[in-house]
Amino acid sequence: LSLGAWLGIPEIDGIASILIGLVLVAEALVLGVESRGLIIGEAARPIVVSRIREIAAGYPELGAVEVRTLQLGVETILVSLRMQTPVAAIEAERPHVVERLVAELHAEIPAIQDIVFELGARARGLTS
Repeated sequence: LSLGAWLGIPEIDGIASILIGLVLVAEALVLGVESRGLIIGEAARPIVVSRIREIAAGYPELGAVEVRTLQLGVETILVSLRMQTPVAAIEAERPHVVERLVAELHAEIPAIQDIVFELGARARGLTS
């Protein structure tokens, strides 16, 4: 209002209102795109998934491991590790290996909230 009164051009107030509206629409679109993945669920970033795979590969007693992730929040990740070998059999052969894996994953990637171990008949796409 001040600029319009000062310059004697009342249309400046309308133009400023339109520009503010466009900025708000742009911000709403950005927020919508950013939060869409969190609302419907998306995998963690590829670099995080790659690091999880590298860590799991450091435990050959687990055999082939299929890694799945779900980004639950900005700094919250759910990890699912599907293995061919039951956890009980792994623990019987090598005590505390699963605990060490979980501890290493949490230490390396603090955003990991939960880790779920699944027993699959065969980890898809992987060979041991």
